[in-house]
Amino acid sequence: MALAVNPKLTYAYVKDKSDGNTYILAKELISTFYKSEDEYTITKEVKGKKLEGKKYEPLFPYFKDNPNSFQFILGDFVTAEEGTGIVHIAPAFGEDDNAIARKYNIPMVQPVDENGKFTDEVKEYAGQLVHDANEQIVINLKKSGKAIMSRKMEHEYPFCYRCHTKLIYRALPAWFVNIQKIKNKLLKLNLEINWIPEYLKEGRMQHNISTAPDWNITRNRYWATAIPIWKSKSGKIKVLGSIEELKRFAKKLPKKIDLHKDCLDRIKLKIDGEEYTRIPEVLDCWFESGAMTFAQFHYPFENKKYFDKNFPAQFVTEYIAQTRAWFYYMMALSAILFDKIPFENVLTTGVIQAEDGKKMSKSLNNYPDPLKVLDKYGADALRFYILASPVVGGENLNFSEKGLEEIYKKVILLLYNVSNFYQDYQQPSDSELQTPDSRLPIMDRWIISRTEELNKTVQENLEKYNTIKACAFAKKYIDDLSTWYIRNSRDRFNNNDEVARKTLKYVLEKLTKILAPIIPFVTEKIYQDINDKNNSVHLENYPEANEKLIDKELEQQMEGAKNIVSTVLRERDKAHISLKWPLAKATIYYPIELSKELTQIIKEETNVKKIEYKIGELQIAIDTTMTPELEAEGFAREISRKIQAARKKASLIKSDKIELEISSEFDDKLKSQLDFLKERVGAKSISLDKSNKKFNHSEEGKIKDKFFSAQFNKI
Repeated sequence: MALAVNPKLTYAYVKDKSDGNTYILAKELISTFYKSEDEYTITKEVKGKKLEGKKYEPLFPYFKDNPNSFQFILGDFVTAEEGTGIVHIAPAFGEDDNAIARKYNIPMVQPVDENGKFTDEVKEYAGQLVHDANEQIVINLKKSGKAIMSRKMEHEYPFCYRCHTKLIYRALPAWFVNIQKIKNKLLKLNLEINWIPEYLKEGRMQHNISTAPDWNITRNRYWATAIPIWKSKSGKIKVLGSIEELKRFAKKLPKKIDLHKDCLDRIKLKIDGEEYTRIPEVLDCWFESGAMTFAQFHYPFENKKYFDKNFPAQFVTEYIAQTRAWFYYMMALSAILFDKIPFENVLTTGVIQAEDGKKMSKSLNNYPDPLKVLDKYGADALRFYILASPVVGGENLNFSEKGLEEIYKKVILLLYNVSNFYQDYQQPSDSELQTPDSRLPIMDRWIISRTEELNKTVQENLEKYNTIKACAFAKKYIDDLSTWYIRNSRDRFNNNDEVARKTLKYVLEKLTKILAPIIPFVTEKIYQDINDKNNSVHLENYPEANEKLIDKELEQQMEGAKNIVSTVLRERDKAHISLKWPLAKATIYYPIELSKELTQIIKEETNVKKIEYKIGELQIAIDTTMTPELEAEGFAREISRKIQAARKKASLIKSDKIELEISSEFDDKLKSQLDFLKERVGAKSISLDKSNKKFNHSEEGKIKDKFFSAQFNKI
């Protein structure tokens, strides 16, 4: 119905030397039609704006008499990327086309029916599917001399994603909600909502509202909610708001009222002597989704008090693209009906994609079997993995089974290991730990401080719907609990330390309550294992953090001790000295001198006899001199490690005592380490034999090594 040109592009009048005709096209595109400048002459150049209003002879005679049609008009969407730089405008078949046609008062014509076939208005192609008519249209244009070139071009087009049928854009009469009237209200209400991530509030959501067109609420389908609008022949409209109104105005109702389209379409209304027929359209499904906030309660016909008390909702969560759909439509209806926000908090999620970043697809089989994943790692590992990932912050996640496996090993298994460790030492008589104070050992005070801080941090972040930070802190805490607290407290548990047991029980009970919303199955199992099986962690109140027990200074110093230990161990690795061989001394450059308790922990963790502090940034110097005494202790540690492994292989438990014989040429060195060995391996007695005699090593309790042989019997 018109030709659009870009007002800023330069258009050339090109005289073709072969046929003598002059053609108009974007100057930038001349080279796509002519191989050489010898084939044409440019007679004139103009900006697109100069072409505005010029009339042209249409390609087809249809609608020739329509006012304002078949003229050059201006459109910024026209480009010089392909074709001629001039675009045909069909007002009924595209959003840009429709908008620009309205601007120039070009009439709407609709020569294609709802089945995608040409109407009788287009006599030559009437009844043909528009796509099927393409070839004949090109042939006819060539015959009439109106097409100088035809070629196939690859371009994007809409299609049904299920059956891959080509689709067309086609204008239909529709009912709209006037969004422009409520835009300012929507923008104001949007600021009252807590968006997660926060940038959506004044970013994407604000932009969506600001640029929103009026809302087309009608669809020409069958299976959807029938719009309750009846219309008379004179054009009067009646909108019904209830079944009672339908009963009041209906000419004749069936015994059973069915609100589906097929039933309602047969019902006529009689108002002031006029007959009304229901309009054929149904509601846009997003209208129904947007009405969920009140429609789920059958408001206002039922549950009015409940709805008034519980509206708006506390939170809603969905895929981030719902900022343009469900979230937006709930806001629109809530603003119109209640002048309120529909929800207080919005947690948006990104998309879970395959590991290579592609969409997960059955046809591509580019994802692990969900049931096998759950069987292998459990539901809680999957929950934690997703809740800790960027996907709950509105970003995409490339699902990785390796990432899930890491969570399984570093969260789930570590928690079970800690629980099992406690149960190995648990005593029925263990009472609750009394209010912790400064008299507790430093390691207990530290883990209690970390537990209370975990409580505070997780609760604060969950209340803000920030599961990423909550899970990150929890993961670090679990690592500290397992690989630092438990490792440094083993001797106390072996020595039946009641305070250590009570501390760990206190920690586990509180930890399971803190993490119950995140990993419900694991926390329930652990909670029941250390308590009565009939108790449930999910029936307990969520714990309150005791902030008086949070000692930030102690936590910082303990973190410093851990860093020192890591640095010393790296220095040992560089010197190729195994941890079992004790060192005489380490000089530690650090901003402060740590307490005796922390220094003792460092000594035990690094197997260093003496620590000397010097003020400065973290730096370590170790004394690698190996004396006979140090060598003897290292040798004893190696023997104890292998005897412990043999005890385990023989299915001995910690309380089982043994009689031990060791045969080694280094028995002189071992004499000074007998008490150490007895304590380490649970030996009541140890006999040494320098001859390094050979034992029969086919039986349990017998060990053969490069430097020694040994055998033991359970007492």
